Amino acid sequence: MGTEKSAGIVLFRNNLGKNEFLLLNYPQGHWDFVKGKIEQNETSHEAAIRETREETGITNIEFIDGFEESVEYDFRFKKENIHKKVIFFLAKTDRKNIKTISRT
Repeated sequence: MGTEKSAGIVLFRNNLGKNEFLLLNYPQGHWDFVKGKIEQNETSHEAAIRETREETGITNIEFIDGFEESVEYDFRFKKENIHKKVIFFLAKTDRKNIKTISRT
């Protein structure tokens, strides 16, 4: 079984007193928070920032101290079983217009 380690951000903004959370619709058909693989010589925190910038263009984020949660799951990709661990951080942005970048 292969393994993957990813990092992401549970990103929110306050809009008229309500917190709105960003979910992306991934090409595979599911909704999820911004996340992606941790590259060699990169911390999970650095990977989360990079993935957020690459997938949304958002660079102005403020991390909420003390929030770091991970999820682990198994999936099958190209006839191989993969065990994946994703580390999520919580962050706030004041960005109003968000455009996602299509990735296939």
